[in-house]
Amino acid sequence: MNRVYGDFTKKYSTKIQALFELGKESLRGKVNLKIYEKFKFTKDDTDELIELATYEAYNLIDDDKLIEKFFFATIHAVNVLGKIKAVESIDIILEKK
Repeated sequence: MNRVYGDFTKKYSTKIQALFELGKESLRGKVNLKIYEKFKFTKDDTDELIELATYEAYNLIDDDKLIEKFFFATIHAVNVLGKIKAVESIDIILEKK
């Protein structure tokens, strides 16, 4: 597989891009799902959240900071899917992992 160069987080909507900026600090300790309320995620965001949550090629990114952003953004995406009760995403995520 080819290495990926550049910041392709831009392919995601503005709401999803915000998850890349939350990083690991917001995941320390007890998970606080209220941090996602300001983004107003709805079930309409489910497909894009699943895409991010199951993204497997971030290890091909040739930028350590972007790799870290992707790693934690995938965790945030799963948290948001739970918050919006997107139960249809459970099987999809489990199949990918």
